[in-house]
Amino acid sequence: MAIIIFALLCFIIPSFIWALVLLVFRLRSREAIGTVIGHDASSGIDGGGDLYAPIVEFQLPDGKKITFTEKTHSNENFLDILYKLFSKFVLKRDSDKVRVLYDPNNPQKARVNSFGNLYYMPAFLFLIGFCIILYSIPLFHDFLAPIIKFIERLIGPTLCVYNSETNPPNNLVSRAQEKRHDNRARARSGRRSYEDRGGRQSKAAAACGRI
Repeated sequence: MAIIIFALLCFIIPSFIWALVLLVFRLRSREAIGTVIGHDASSGIDGGGDLYAPIVEFQLPDGKKITFTEKTHSNENFLDILYKLFSKFVLKRDSDKVRVLYDPNNPQKARVNSFGNLYYMPAFLFLIGFCIILYSIPLFHDFLAPIIKFIERLIGPTLCVYNSETNPPNNLVSRAQEKRHDNRARARSGRRSYEDRGGRQSKAAAACGRI
C-alpha cells in the first residue's frame, strides 16, 4: 500500500495536474504555422553538451509577426535526425515549419505544438508511476524488474529499491527508509550493550558490598 501511495503522490497525480494545465492552455489557445529561424543554446547539466531550443516566428491574423523561444531545451538525438529526414523525403514537409499554439490575449505566450515539447514529461511521469504500481503486484514483479532497475539508474539512487533482507518479497522501500531502519537498529543495539554493561557493573558492586 505504501508504494502505491508513493507512486500516486510523486508521479500519477503530478502527471494529471500537468496534463490538466496543458489542456486548459490548449483550449484557450489558437494555432498558427511558424518557422524556425534559429536556436537558443544553453549549457547542459554538470558541464554536459549544449542544449538547444528553437526560436520560432509566426504571424497573427492581423499580419503582426511574433518571435518567441521555446521553453524546452534538448539535444538533437538520432531519432530527431531520422524524423527530420522522414519528414523531408517521405512526407515532403519542411522541417523548419512547425505548428504553434499561442494565447490570443498574449501572443508571446506561445509553445511549439509537438509531443516532445508539451506532452513528453507528463506522459513520462505517468509511465513511471504506473510501472511502480504494477511492480508492487507479484504477478508483474519479475516482468517489470528490469524496467524498474533501468528507471533507477536513469533518475538516480533516491528511487525506491527492493530490499529482500529487511522486507517481505515484492515490497519496495526507499533508500532513505532503509537508512533510517539501519540507524534505529544500531541505536537499539547500542542501548542493549549499555544496559548489559550497566547490569554487569551493578552485580560487581553488589558482590563487593557482600564481601
